[in-house]
Amino acid sequence: MSIKKRNIKRLWSKLEAGKDIIVNPPRESGDTLTEIYYKNKLILTSKCSHGGGDAPMELLMKDFKLDKQNLLNFVNCPLSADGWIDKLKKKGYI
Repeated sequence: MSIKKRNIKRLWSKLEAGKDIIVNPPRESGDTLTEIYYKNKLILTSKCSHGGGDAPMELLMKDFKLDKQNLLNFVNCPLSADGWIDKLKKKGYI
């Protein structure tokens, strides 16, 4: 299973609405890369390939530290940016 590239970029935009979350503007270097900070601490680097096709679900699950169902909820909007941060705190990533 995979996620459309436009949905990855939408996730990055969604994160900007979260409290204490900073999303660095994407930079181009063969792929589109962005860094996401929580309270000024880097918590993840995410990339979106310029190549053909969509992003593999497994890669995004690893990047966002979510299982498949929570990642789909994040993409489809039931999970907010602040809800995502709460999940990372519970898992000990933050």
